Parts: sequence; structure tokens; C-alpha cells
Amino acid sequence: MRFHPPDPPGSFRWAALHLAGLSAVGVAQPLFDLLSRNVEFFAVRGSTRWDVVLFAVGIVVLPPVVLLVLEALAGLAGRPAATVLHLVFLAALVGLLALQAVRGIGIGAVALAAAIGAAAALTYTRLRAARMLLSVVGAAPILVLVLFLGFSPVSRLLESPPEPRLTQAPSGAPVVMVVLDELPTVSLLRADGELDAVRYPNFARLAEDATWFRNATTVHEWTTGAVPAMLTGQRPRGLPLFIDHPDNLFTLLGGAYDLNVHESQTHLCPPELCDSDREALPERVGSLLSDLSVVYGHLVLPEDLADELPSISTAWQDFGGVGSPTALLHEGPAQPGQRSAVYTERAAEVQEFVDSLEPSERPTLSFLHVLLPHHPWEYLPDGKIYASDLGSHPGLVDERWVGDPELAIQGHQRHLLQVGYIDLALGDILDRLEETGLYHDALVVVGADHGVSFRPHGERRRIEPGNMEEIAFVPLFVKAPGQTRGETIDTVARTMDIVPTIADLLGVELPWEPDGRSLVEPGPANGEVIVDTYSGELVEGELDDLLARRDAVLARQIQLFGEGDETPGLFGIGPRPELLGRPVDGLAAAATGGPTFESYGTSDYDPASPFAPVRVYGRIHGAPPGEDVAIAVNGRVVAVTRSFEHDGETLVTAVTPESAYRAGENSVRLYVVAGTGESTVLAELPPSP
Repeated sequence: MRFHPPDPPGSFRWAALHLAGLSAVGVAQPLFDLLSRNVEFFAVRGSTRWDVVLFAVGIVVLPPVVLLVLEALAGLAGRPAATVLHLVFLAALVGLLALQAVRGIGIGAVALAAAIGAAAALTYTRLRAARMLLSVVGAAPILVLVLFLGFSPVSRLLESPPEPRLTQAPSGAPVVMVVLDELPTVSLLRADGELDAVRYPNFARLAEDATWFRNATTVHEWTTGAVPAMLTGQRPRGLPLFIDHPDNLFTLLGGAYDLNVHESQTHLCPPELCDSDREALPERVGSLLSDLSVVYGHLVLPEDLADELPSISTAWQDFGGVGSPTALLHEGPAQPGQRSAVYTERAAEVQEFVDSLEPSERPTLSFLHVLLPHHPWEYLPDGKIYASDLGSHPGLVDERWVGDPELAIQGHQRHLLQVGYIDLALGDILDRLEETGLYHDALVVVGADHGVSFRPHGERRRIEPGNMEEIAFVPLFVKAPGQTRGETIDTVARTMDIVPTIADLLGVELPWEPDGRSLVEPGPANGEVIVDTYSGELVEGELDDLLARRDAVLARQIQLFGEGDETPGLFGIGPRPELLGRPVDGLAAAATGGPTFESYGTSDYDPASPFAPVRVYGRIHGAPPGEDVAIAVNGRVVAVTRSFEHDGETLVTAVTPESAYRAGENSVRLYVVAGTGESTVLAELPPSP
């Protein structure tokens, strides 16, 4: 049986050259260009040099090889079949290239790109010059591969790491360091600036024995810069890898300590000391390709279609979680108890760390960096999950709060609920240390990499002069070995001071020059706060001025959410708070016969389940956005929110208190609020048929 090559080009050799050239230009080069500007994509997942090389060669070689094999199989049926398939592939590759140029015009870009691809295929069949041009483009695979691996910032990943310079620590005190993610100091405070011991009893419990640096600030807005600074005592630089940070906490103690290290977005622990849990090569490359397929979709598709893909703004990896908000809103209700794979892993990381805390013959450095209470916000303070989507919170677009300010307030509410869960997890860690007898003699450090902002129409993550008081201030607690009495320090402290402080408390001399200083001796009462940005700029402010502004943020937070065990507390937000707690019967509820509500949640509550159906969300049919909506559970108003517009539809979402639900099926009803005061009327939104 004979394989017939397509005509034109007349041979499989030329067909391969043409397909490889177009694939390199239309598929590989856009990804290589993006990754060259975002090397952290490889760094945070701990990709080895061979991972990077295998990925790059695979992206260049595999697509055209697969297409050529398919053409060869088609050629078994004759030359016309191979020719048609070759032209289809050419049109598709040219269309992909064109789509990247015209995607800004919207959904019509797909049709335009298809037309351009078809025209290119037709030209290819008729003009020899077009085929000659593609033969020249056939050199693109080698060119893009050499440029990517040899001359882009990715080439740094191919260098050999240095031998770790280990030191011998004279102290035998165990060291436990926990780095939380995206937690501003203000989230933990009550109105007088002290820790809210009612909402966050375990942070307060730690503070009873530790030194709390109440005004500590980060030195970088981004995890991949902030955590290395915490682990090296130096200002942020380079990639979050051992190759760029050969002197760090792990090498400082690695000569005398066993290392129990759980890094999340960084890989500063030398492979010789911390490589035992690395995934196998197929799993690592599979994860990389899975995430890049999502990234490529965002890169080439028009915005309307890209919105249907999983979000790529929540982290550097694991984009293909269970559903996105858009998917949930268009595909119907999630299954009760359904969890995001990434978020289950994050909770499991905490439990794995707790279980790993054990006494040993040699002292142990136990380190955990967990992406909590980092967005997405899915947890209640008791540890139950209340939503299954991994995508962006409504009103959050490209890490900026847009639309109705109520959506930013809801984001703040969900963040604070998740901070309650982190307090619970911190309690598990402290309990374990006490149960194993490690706590008293241990050096315990608990901090966070950076904060987060909920300023309407402002940035959530990116720091700027207007939100420094929310992004820059982070909690920092240090319990020295044997310390039993808490202390609050209000002088200047920075996260890059952590390693010099650990070294001072352990009596270890740092074999490198830190930019930070030991916090054993108090710093100045005031000074300049300097935070690096991902773009390389610096954002600066005076500590005294920022503290005054933080007080204003705290006052606003208390106004919205109260403090302690106040009622309704975290559930008191919304445009009509006076309705909360009132029975629906007393408000003359009436069905409108017009608009209806299509729910994407469930009302079935099992107290023993890890899932709580407290998030009410769905679509309102037949009504414009901007209406005040009351949510009643079992006949009593428990939340008031406002409908909003998304993709031309009217949606509504709110988190309700778990205490409002009883075991089994619950009555959850939505009402449009009309009138004010004594004339307030609730018009029911009956379920959509």
C-alpha cells in the first residue's frame, strides 16, 4: 500500500517543511514570546532544565509531525485526499496566525481569520511563489527554538545550579515557619488596632506567646518576589529559584537541620535537600501542557470566547480547575460537595504539614507556604466549602474591581470568611506543636507575603500609592525558643528582616550580606516603606502616613462587617441592611408574575457534609440589573444584595449565614425590594420553569 503525498507541494518533505514553519510561527512563537516575558510560569512549578527543553522541542516538533502523519494516512486513500487535508491544515494554521492579529475586533474575528486562512490555502495551490515563501518560513522552527532556549530569559533556567553552601547552626531549637498568602494586617484587627481575638482566636493565641510586629510591611507586591525576600533577607531579585537565591534559610540551616519543606510558588530549597516530592516527568510536562492550552486560548481567542475559559489570574498554574463563574452561570448548578482540584490541594497541604510536625533526633526546619487565604475565596470559618468555581469573583476583571461597588464589598466579605478558615488551620498547627512537645522550645514564625485591596474601581493585587496601606502591611509573629510572654512592637519591620532575625535568635552567623536586619533590637519608629512591583518599579510611602490611612481602611471595614461576635457581622452587608433578620411574612411579600430566578445552587444542607449551600447565585429572567434583592432562607431575610449585569444577563450572588439552614431541604426565596421604611414591599422572584 502506497502513501501519496499532497500535491502541491508534491512530497512529504516539502509538506513537512511548510507545516513546521507555519506551526512554529502560529503556535510556538506566540507561546515562546509570552513565556519569555513570564519565566515564573516555569519557575513556580519547579520545572527542570530538561522539562523546559522537552517542552520547547515538543511544541515545535510534535504539532507538524502529528499533522504530517494524518496527511500520510489520508494519502492511503489517494493523492486528492492528502492534498485536501494538507490545505485544510494550512488554512487552519494561517487562520490561527491571523486570529492573533484581528482578535481585538470581537467575535467576528473568528470568521475573518477563517476567511484569511481559506484565501491563503487557495493562493498556495495556485502560486509557486507562495509555496517558495513557505519553504523559507520552514526555517522558523530552528530559529524560534534557538532564540527561546538560548537568548531569552528562559535560558537562565538551563544553567547548572551552584553547589549549596550549607552552614552548621549551633542551636538545636526546632524552627517552624508558616507563610500565608494575600493576607493584609487590617483583616485581623478590631477597631482599637488590636487583634480580633473573637473572630481569630488562634492568631490571638499565638500573640500571647510571641512578638507581634504590628506594622510589618512586605517588600514586593507579588508572591514570586515577596517569598524569596522572606527566605533570603535580601531585596527581591531574579527568579523564585535556588539558582538565583543560593543563600537562603534552607542552606543556612540545611547543614545541621532536617528539612521539612512545603514550598508552593517558589523553589529555593536546593534539589539535593528538597527534591523527594517532585512529580514524575510525565506529570510535570502534562501539567505544563494543560495549563498552556488554557493560556494559548486566552492569547488567540477574542475576548468573548476567552471569557469562557478558566481564569489564568488566580495563580501561575493549575488553571483547569472545576468550572469558572461563567461556566457555572451558563451550565447550571454545581453538584453539592463538588470541589476545585486546586483548592482541595491547598487544604490538603495544610493537613500534610500538620501531620509532618514530629519530634526527631536532629532539629528540624519545618516550612510551609500555602496559597491561603488567597483568592479564590471558597471557605467558611469552620472549614466548609461553599462554592465549587475556581474563577474570578463577580466584579473582578483583570485583577481590578469594576462595576457595582457592592461586588467589591462581597469580595471583601468572602476574604474575611476565608481568613477565619486560616485561623482554624493555624490552630491545628499550634495544637500539633503542643501535642508533640515542640511548641515551647521551637522558634515559630508566622507571616504573609503581601496584602490585598477591596477598594471599588481599584486594583486588587497590584500595588500603587493609593492602596499601599492595604497591600504593604502584612502580619508577622515571631515566637523565640522558650518565649512565653507576648509583646507588640510598632516600630519599622519588613519581611526581609525575618531571616536575619531567625539567625540572631539561633546564634547563627549569616554567610551572606542581607539587606534586612534582625528584629531582636527594635527599629526606628518611622521610616520609608518601599515595595517593589512586578514591573520593576518602586512604590514608596512614609510609615506614619500609611498607618493613618490604614486606620481609615480599618474604620471602613468595621463599619461594613463589625467586629468580634457582633450580629449580623460579616453578613450585614448589602443595600438594605435593615431588612436582615426580619420575617418575610411581615413584609407583605407578593409574587410579581413577571421576573423569575434561575438558581445555580442547592438548598439541601447536610451538617456533616464538607459542603455548605450558603452561596446563593444565579440568573434573573425578565428584569434589568441594579435591583435590590432580598434573600430569605426558611422564611427570614438573611442577606440583601444587588443584581448586576454580566454578558448581557442579569445575575445575582450572595453568601448567606450557615446558621440559617437546617438539615435537609431548605426554602430559599428571592425578592425584589420596593419602597422604603414602613412601605417596604418584597416582590417574589419565583423559580424559573
